[in-house]
Formats: sequence, structure tokens, C-alpha cells
Amino acid sequence: MKSNNIEKEIEKAVAHIMAFYGDQPDKFLYKMTCLVYEWYCKGLKLGIKTEEILKH
Repeated sequence: MKSNNIEKEIEKAVAHIMAFYGDQPDKFLYKMTCLVYEWYCKGLKLGIKTEEILKH
């Protein structure tokens, strides 16, 4: 996966969460936490080191 594709996928997911849960702080935080965890795990599977993820 290229970085631009990953960024676009994450932007879409964040926009979706904001649209549906923006007025519900608890659900919004939960969904965003799940999204971060999901993409962190995908990064690990792709062999991206934590330090590289945190640089961005």
C-alpha cells in the first residue's frame, strides 16, 4: 500500500465517524479509538515499526 492510499482510507474512515458520531462524544471517542487500534495493527502486519508510525 502506498502512503497516499492509506491516508485517503483513514480520512474516509474519520469523516464517516465524524458524520455519524460527531454529536455523541462517548461513541465518537470509542469509534476513533477502534480506528486507531485497527490501523496500528495493520501497520504492524505490513512491517511498519512503531517509531515510523509516530513520526507522522
